[in-house]
Amino acid sequence: MITMGDQSARGLRRFLPAWWREALDPATADLRAFVTSAAEEVPPGALMLDAGAGEGQYRLLFAHTRRVAADFAKGDATWDYSGLDVICDLHRIPFRDAAFDAALCTQVLEHLPEPWTALEELARCMKPDAVLILSVPLTGEEHQRPYDFYRYTSFGIRHLLERAGFSVDRMQRLGGQFRIAALIVPRLNEMAWSRPLRIALFPLYALSKLMLGAVAPLILYHLDRRDAAKDMALNLGVVARRRSRQRAS
Repeated sequence: MITMGDQSARGLRRFLPAWWREALDPATADLRAFVTSAAEEVPPGALMLDAGAGEGQYRLLFAHTRRVAADFAKGDATWDYSGLDVICDLHRIPFRDAAFDAALCTQVLEHLPEPWTALEELARCMKPDAVLILSVPLTGEEHQRPYDFYRYTSFGIRHLLERAGFSVDRMQRLGGQFRIAALIVPRLNEMAWSRPLRIALFPLYALSKLMLGAVAPLILYHLDRRDAAKDMALNLGVVARRRSRQRAS
């Protein structure tokens, strides 16, 4: 997933209102909107596995469930993994068959060397017809190195899910070419200015930072509605169901 990793961009964001900050990090905004909508399909009191939970950024969206947070706790050395219930490898999930009513697995499969095995493990420990909320990157930089292995097309992720025993209810493209541009333009602007140039031409640098680092991304963020196809999407969001064992076999 492309992220706003540039420190100077983060510094600028502190001075902007929340709706503007969202435009500077559209990948996160689109993912959260997708998970928020999909969370409504998980019934109250459901036992839900948050597979690859990380720091638990979506835990409040599933406060109505009995959420179990699992992760291998190595992906990002700067993260706080203290909120995990279980530290485990998702290739070998330590729960009994058909234990969970639902599962969440967002921006995780790209970090697994054998994602097909992890999906089979998720299917194993989910009840028939249990809902899986999943997201994967289609476009993006390498991150959480060295644990970054794959990017997924819509056909690829559908194939892996169906092979593992899931049926896809719906798939959504999250962020198109304008939102990709909204992330890239500020970075290109920063690359164009060497340190000596920033000092010598500081007023021009400050203006470029405002226009290309904040104003242009805001415009591009909202122009994304013109990209209806979103063939070059940032991420894919999927809601799938665990098939019955008879159909999955």
